[in-house]
Amino acid sequence: MPKEIQNPELTQFVRKRISVKMNQGRMVIGVLDRFDKYLNIVLTEAEEIRKPENPGDDPIIISIDSIFIRGQSIITIEPLDML
Repeated sequence: MPKEIQNPELTQFVRKRISVKMNQGRMVIGVLDRFDKYLNIVLTEAEEIRKPENPGDDPIIISIDSIFIRGQSIITIEPLDML
């Protein structure tokens, strides 16, 4: 019988700003609102940072009020606020 996946220790980061790197080179920065045992997360006050098409150009920043990110697309989560 497979072992059930435990909830990650993200509770300490709720209502804190985090950076989420996802597959396909995407990155979103926002405030962690909630998460579940599958590491699906909801960020508020979020911004998607896209790489520029031309090297040397500034990154493209898209403001997003709220975003749901599936856990299977997350590569890393990094806290940006102090605990």
